[in-house]
Amino acid sequence: MIMRTWWNKNTVLTLLLALVALAIVVRITPPYVPKVVELTLVKNKEAIRRIDQEREVDFQRTLWVDRLDLSRKNQLRHTKLGQIGYADNFFVDIDHPFEVLVPGEYRFLIGSDDGFIAKVDGREICRFNRDRGYRKQSCRARLDEGEHRFELTYFQGGGHAGLTVEYRLKDGTQAYFFGEDSELMRF
Repeated sequence: MIMRTWWNKNTVLTLLLALVALAIVVRITPPYVPKVVELTLVKNKEAIRRIDQEREVDFQRTLWVDRLDLSRKNQLRHTKLGQIGYADNFFVDIDHPFEVLVPGEYRFLIGSDDGFIAKVDGREICRFNRDRGYRKQSCRARLDEGEHRFELTYFQGGGHAGLTVEYRLKDGTQAYFFGEDSELMRF
């Protein structure tokens, strides 16, 4: 009696081809993150020196990120999506609702490599007008429970780039990136 094995040359070749096809599909599939915060990126025709400078729009595009943690390798870079933005002279505009679950005085810790203006419910909470190396700045806002609106305009002139926005209660120790749900806020 002759026993046949379940594999032969054709079976092995078929399995190898299937693995190669799977590797190709994984490699060409674009990265994905949940669409939580929409960014509008605006490429400026001229050099940007100040956040309140008049814009000379060359072109713009929108994209979504899961949280505002965009500072890697001295670039405006997301952990999964990679580099975001252009090499230089662009604005990033954010206008996003959020819900406060715990009322109180909040600290928004905004890290930027160049300038920004941050507003909550249309009221400016802080700004930095010019270009600079990446630094974090603490901004305060007293927030009631319920719906609110966060607006941020950031500019990148040239050189290194980076943007992060974190939030926490004034006396809290735990900080979260804007876009991350917590016991304090929902997006």
